[in-house]
Amino acid sequence: MSVIIDAAPSTQARAAWFQVEPGFWVANTDGRYLGAVERLRSGGFSARDETGVEVGWFAALAEARDAVTSEAR
Repeated sequence: MSVIIDAAPSTQARAAWFQVEPGFWVANTDGRYLGAVERLRSGGFSARDETGVEVGWFAALAEARDAVTSEAR
């Protein structure tokens, strides 16, 4: 498992990202689940909020992670 700590801008939640399996990351902050990012077969990334609702499709992992943390305010 890998861990990434995002130093997000003040408009976004600071998040710890965990790669729980290849191509699937989850984020939390202070014990609160923020959402997940999944690598798609197409090569893009799907971002979902804490309720599992898709917040978008992104070409880059960083963009998908930013979308999850910006939803969590």
